[in-house]
Amino acid sequence: MPPFTVLAELCSDGLILTKAGWMPPKVVGDLVERSDLEGIDFESGSSKRENNMLTVATIREAAQRMGLLRKAKGVLTTTQRGRKLMDDPTAMAEHMASRLAQYKGNDVRDRNIECDSTFAGWFIRAGRYIPDRMQRYSAQPEFFLDRSEILEIFGYWDPNQQRPVNGESWLPSVEEWYLVERLLEYRLHREDKKEELNPRLAELSRYLLQH
Repeated sequence: MPPFTVLAELCSDGLILTKAGWMPPKVVGDLVERSDLEGIDFESGSSKRENNMLTVATIREAAQRMGLLRKAKGVLTTTQRGRKLMDDPTAMAEHMASRLAQYKGNDVRDRNIECDSTFAGWFIRAGRYIPDRMQRYSAQPEFFLDRSEILEIFGYWDPNQQRPVNGESWLPSVEEWYLVERLLEYRLHREDKKEELNPRLAELSRYLLQH
């Protein structure tokens, strides 16, 4: 994943954050330019601020959660793992995939609606459906399926709502999954290959379900 490789390189000597805890605008601009993400957060011009760019902020947060970066005393530094992976794109992609497929724990008490809704999303994607709540607005509703439908079939019980999960329930998912989908969608749209998005996500979902 180029953004993570680029970010690891930019932080390899230690990056001093602003007083508010954001990456400096110049570094954000370098990340966007070198990762070919210009326009992904609708920011234009040379001065780009992380606090106005949700995708960029999410990339940084994901890099920290995945152990690629470490923040301490206002400095963002590439970890040993990050240094090892930043020169190997394949290994970086495999590391991200392994983190996507990693549950919070093996004990049943560690499973929650976040893990289960993520699994349901992969399950739907793997079947080449699109997990979307807008099926009633689609000209081809057979291509849309809500994750809550799968969870309800599985008999999942929402402890917060005290009832089975349905279309009105809040179904969060792992942030990294949404980030991967956002980056892939942006790249394919830029390359005029948007028809490849769902097959690519289906392929990734099948891979994750097997690991």
